[in-house]
Formats: sequence, structure tokens, C-alpha cells
Amino acid sequence: NSERRRQTSGVEMTAEEIEEALAAVVDAVPGVSGIWVLDRDGITILGTGEQLPAEAAGAGNRTIPLQASFALAADQVSKLQLGTCRSITALYPSVVLVLVSAGPLVVMILGEADADPETLMAVAPRIQAALAPVQTTIEAQ
Repeated sequence: NSERRRQTSGVEMTAEEIEEALAAVVDAVPGVSGIWVLDRDGITILGTGEQLPAEAAGAGNRTIPLQASFALAADQVSKLQLGTCRSITALYPSVVLVLVSAGPLVVMILGEADADPETLMAVAPRIQAALAPVQTTIEAQ
């Protein structure tokens, strides 16, 4: 729906405009192949580029198992008492996967198999800036 709008502090952005900002990151950063934003239930809100391979995402290319896995892994890592786990990076033969906590959202950054994980992590602040209107709207509800 082209009329989907997110509003915060008097600034309106369409979901398409946010996806365009995410697409600009995918295009500008070598190795990044996709960026997807999930809600706390693991439902895809928006995104651009390649998606997680179907065999990794679960039946029907749903990302709910991924979201649950992130929550469980972040909880376990936080038990190290080093602070809150803000991201998790996983390296696979076909993809580099970075999951970043963004308030009530989780950002999934997909990289090509030979992508530098540090480069993928370095784009997280740009993504979070693009998502600020969405985060504010969700937190206000």
C-alpha cells in the first residue's frame, strides 16, 4: 500500500521512503545483500534486497524461528554479565547474518558469503537512523 505512513515529531515518511533508504545502504556497502526489519513477533515489517534462504528461515520463508533464535541467543549471551546484547553475528557457508536489536525491532542484515562482518555491523547506525520514525511510532502504541 503506497499510502502506508509512519509519523513522528511532525515528520512523515512512507514505508517506501524508508525502504529506499535501506536500499541505498544495500547499494552503497560492499557485501550487503539485504536488510529486513522484523517486529517483536518476528513478522517482517519492511525490507529490501535478498531474503534469508528459505531453508534457513523455516517453512514458507517465515522469520519467526529466526526471531525466536535471536531472543534466546541474546538472553544467553547477556548472562556473561557484560551488558545487554545488542547484536549477534553468524557466519554460514552461503551467507553472513547480522541481527541487531533496534528498540522494539530487530534488524536483519544479510551479507554475501565473503562479506566482512565488521562492515555489516558498521552500517547498523545508518539503518537505525532510517528506522527512527518506525521505532517512535511502535513505542508510542
